[in-house]
Amino acid sequence: YQVGIRRANDGGRWHVVVSDTNGGLLRSIGYGESPVWSPTGDWIAYIRHTGYPATRWHLAIVRPDGTGELV
Repeated sequence: YQVGIRRANDGGRWHVVVSDTNGGLLRSIGYGESPVWSPTGDWIAYIRHTGYPATRWHLAIVRPDGTGELV
């Protein structure tokens, strides 16, 4: 199993990361927050930040391996 979480990094910007349930294998899939898994587990939807500091916000979906992002 995997979980999507957010964590601070890069001077306070939030990363959406995927981790296995034992806390290992952290993989960043983008800058943003509020990750939510699709019912099938094929996608993660999150609010994506662009600009620094975060000045633009977009709804994004991405596969758990970080590929196929749609904004």
